[in-house]
Amino acid sequence: QEAELVIVSKSKGQLRIIKNSKNNFLTVEEIFVSYGKKPGDKKLSGDKKTPAGAYFVTEIIPRQELKDMYGAGALPLNYPNPIDELTGKKGNSIWIHGTDNTERLSSLNNTNGCLVMNNDRFNSLVRHIRLNKTPVLITDEFTDVHLRKTRRRDFRIVARQDNIFYRVINNAKTGNIVYEKINRNM
Repeated sequence: QEAELVIVSKSKGQLRIIKNSKNNFLTVEEIFVSYGKKPGDKKLSGDKKTPAGAYFVTEIIPRQELKDMYGAGALPLNYPNPIDELTGKKGNSIWIHGTDNTERLSSLNNTNGCLVMNNDRFNSLVRHIRLNKTPVLITDEFTDVHLRKTRRRDFRIVARQDNIFYRVINNAKTGNIVYEKINRNM
């Protein structure tokens, strides 16, 4: 089954796969993740931080196309997103991936910026992902996310990133994803 969205709490080291059931958002799976070695939001390439914001998986890279350190595979995110670019953030290669080395999962913050999980859980996550359609919200706390269902598969996600409020609209019918800057107090 495809996920409606994925939410990551860096403070908890937890990724949640969320589905819509009768207009209620339900967590169907929780996965431990390790994130960037340094606290805070990613600003520059090589800063060892995990970004915060709304992203989408752009491809699924299988194990055989990767170095061993990526485990079962990788899901590259569209970092930097349009809001990141607006605020001058730099960098690339922020991925969700597995690992063969369980020591990489020995603490919450043990990566160069990627989100890392054990291989079995990575394989489970991949089954829920729709490329360029499943939103991946990375935040400090789950309570930072505000969701509103608009149609059967459309979402309007309101988020704050670097004190810029924006809305991500994911239109399932057209496949369009739009980031809109908005004026709002959250």
